[in-house]
Amino acid sequence: MGAASGTKEDLEDFATFVNNFHRSLKFTWAISDNELPFLNLYSTPSSNRLITTITYKETDSHSYLNYSLPRTQFVARLQFLINSQFLHLRRICSEEEDFRTRSEEVTSFFIRCSYPPAVVNQALHHVQSTPRKSTINSNTATPHRGTSCPACPDLPSPKHASKGNHD
Repeated sequence: MGAASGTKEDLEDFATFVNNFHRSLKFTWAISDNELPFLNLYSTPSSNRLITTITYKETDSHSYLNYSLPRTQFVARLQFLINSQFLHLRRICSEEEDFRTRSEEVTSFFIRCSYPPAVVNQALHHVQSTPRKSTINSNTATPHRGTSCPACPDLPSPKHASKGNHD
């Protein structure tokens, strides 16, 4: 993600050079005058603000752990996974209609992996009722620390990790 000076041809030449630097390294890149994909974020300027949405690589199979596998000890973590994916969407999608559309996509990804629709819809409803701004500016941005999610244990912050850990 970034901006460059020079001609579009110079930028394309540089991207080609980087992609041919070594045969085991391949970079994805896009050059545009009015939109910017970066990782899974897609940004487009509009008037005096930036509109953001999620984007997926063509190779993303959306293969979450299959819910129907033996999982007694993992149910809480799978529920956290569902919730975190919807929170991720809520943070990225700046437009409410886009969030609803993308939530339907993510719901279908989970259903395809045998997640119970009631569990998926419960997580979606919880996130839908949360204003986007509060997901960006609050502790929900770090859900593993001090959340109210009963399915998620509070993990120690890196400051409190034992000295043997390497952060």
